[in-house]
Amino acid sequence: MNAALLRRLWRTLESAGFTRQEAYTSLRQALLVRLAGNRAAWLAPFANSSARPLPPEAARLLEKVTLSPTPTPGAISQDTLGEMSEFFSSRRKPTGIFYTPFPVARPLARAALFYCLTRQVSLSEPAARDLLNGSVTLSAQDAARADEALSRLTVCDPAAGAGGLLIPFAHELVHLRLRLNPALSPGETWLHTFTHTLYAGDISAQALADLQLRAALLLVQAGVRPTDANPVHTLAGDALAAANGQSVWCDAFPSVMQPGGFDLVLSNPPYVGQKHHREVFQALRRNPLWQPYCTPKSDLLYFFFYLALCLLRPGGMGAFLTPPYFASAAGAKTLRACLHRQTALLYLQDFEDTHLFGAAAGEHSLITVFEKNTDAAKPACRVGERLYPQEKLYRGGELFLQTRPVPDAALESALTKMAAAPYTLGQVAHVSNGLMTGCDKISAAHLRRFTLPGVHKGDGVFVLSAAEKDALHLSPAEQAKLKPFFKNSDISAYTAAKQPQNWLIDFFYPNDRDLDFACYPHLRAHLARFRTVLLARKQNNNGIHKLLAKGVYWFGSVRRKMNFEEDKIAVPQRAASNTFAFAPGPWYASSDVYFISRPQKGLSLWFLLALVNSAPHFAWLAGRGKRKGRLLELYSAPLKALPIPKATQAEQNRLSALAQQIYQLKSADPQADISALQTQIDRQTGALFGFTPAETDAVCAARKQVQ
Repeated sequence: MNAALLRRLWRTLESAGFTRQEAYTSLRQALLVRLAGNRAAWLAPFANSSARPLPPEAARLLEKVTLSPTPTPGAISQDTLGEMSEFFSSRRKPTGIFYTPFPVARPLARAALFYCLTRQVSLSEPAARDLLNGSVTLSAQDAARADEALSRLTVCDPAAGAGGLLIPFAHELVHLRLRLNPALSPGETWLHTFTHTLYAGDISAQALADLQLRAALLLVQAGVRPTDANPVHTLAGDALAAANGQSVWCDAFPSVMQPGGFDLVLSNPPYVGQKHHREVFQALRRNPLWQPYCTPKSDLLYFFFYLALCLLRPGGMGAFLTPPYFASAAGAKTLRACLHRQTALLYLQDFEDTHLFGAAAGEHSLITVFEKNTDAAKPACRVGERLYPQEKLYRGGELFLQTRPVPDAALESALTKMAAAPYTLGQVAHVSNGLMTGCDKISAAHLRRFTLPGVHKGDGVFVLSAAEKDALHLSPAEQAKLKPFFKNSDISAYTAAKQPQNWLIDFFYPNDRDLDFACYPHLRAHLARFRTVLLARKQNNNGIHKLLAKGVYWFGSVRRKMNFEEDKIAVPQRAASNTFAFAPGPWYASSDVYFISRPQKGLSLWFLLALVNSAPHFAWLAGRGKRKGRLLELYSAPLKALPIPKATQAEQNRLSALAQQIYQLKSADPQADISALQTQIDRQTGALFGFTPAETDAVCAARKQVQ
């Protein structure tokens, strides 16, 4: 059943007054009634007799759906229940839970099985690939040995939902075993897989019921009637629950855990940060099992990695589908250190800008396959199509993970030379982000939460449009309290916009603690319109929260780590290429803009501007920095880590002069051709790092690919 049909059904049911849960329950029962006429009358116990009858139009739409054993558009299949469970779920965004569609889950299942075959069954990589691709090149003895090993697998998904990962894995495993041993009965192999191999946990009992039903449908299609209406081993509840320092999985499945643990843990865990989920993380901090792993910026998905290491036997493997941000997030350093100590990473596949869950989900995806392994000598890891020794996967004191392969040896060599540079940008200059007023403009959330007569979405509070500024009829003293305010889109390489479209009301704590507001009547009246919103801000820097509690509501940001009036380099927090602009003061921006200022004695901003806009630094940011898909993440940590080479004064002067020349050209004409000057900067910067001509060509080619 495809998404378009589900949307049509939902519109029909919604107009008839159905809630999402009622719609799901009724559609689920209607499907079971249809299936009951197709050799599945025994499925009736799965149906919910309290479901509301479907309106005639919805029933007619449903009757157009065909029956099929495979997940094809317009067909009722074992995957239909998973699609419906996801579509009608109200917990997807709030809990970070995304159903894994069959085409997305299949690559993870195949990767997991490949490493089961090579690491746990000891098959060669070519033989394992042949098996997964449909051919058998093994001797009869080796084929029997492999099938025997696969028949004993124990596989767990602690956040299984409706089986988005386990059901595709079962498909791959059953077909693999049938290739290894054609004498096997397909139906009995399916039954053995569900009853002996798969273990599922989820906080939603309804999702696990859907998993059981999907398994039952597959058994019916295979010609087997299960003796139990719930063929898969399940654990309903919090997968991270623990008592007396021991996971609940130990008590739930002692036959697996007492001998050592699971052979494989599959997971597409919830993506939940600590913001708005305080209770969840407080419970983890109170639990002795998870206390050592709780850090200020950890994500819930990190704890599923820790859980996997608790559940796996030595030599067992995890196969995860997650966003890639744990590879470089500051809050994930503890996780990376744990993976470094306790695992051998076997496979990393970063899908970059390919949104596996659809663009609406907004998440980039990474497949991570790892082995529970504390040996001194560990196998190499395949990153994309290249092999990396374990020691080369982790970089620097933060243990950043290499999730994307470096395209060629020359580029790898260039990055290695840059890593050996004597300084970093954070050592030679001040790096900080912009200001945070707590309320630049009125949002839809403000309007939902507060009663604000005459206020509309987008109305300026501390940040005013030119029209809003003019409408306030400010006195000269008040005009002096407005500062030019820019957006990150105002930044391009070397130059930034000079004419602001917005203006900042420059009231700051503690700078203006003793300000006489009688001198600013129009600004005071303007801010008074938003009193309830401003009092509710959560800023707690420099004691501002205490004054907010007393009813003092008029000041803006406390984020004054730099002087916005001085010369500086501005950079947007994300960009396709390295985009650093010279921004002479006054030039104010919000916290989605980062600034480089106050270089140490002997260095100039112009020299740094040339370096950070160079091709070598693009290659560094793309290969060793943080990325979101193909966008560079130009946050504080990756900026501070930019390598800075030694340079004589003459070398600095040459690069500074080139940067100033480009700045002047682009200031006069934003479309000016600066390619020849940029080439000089790229090659001179490469020379400072000691690049060979081939290495310089490699970093220049890397940037050309995004231009």
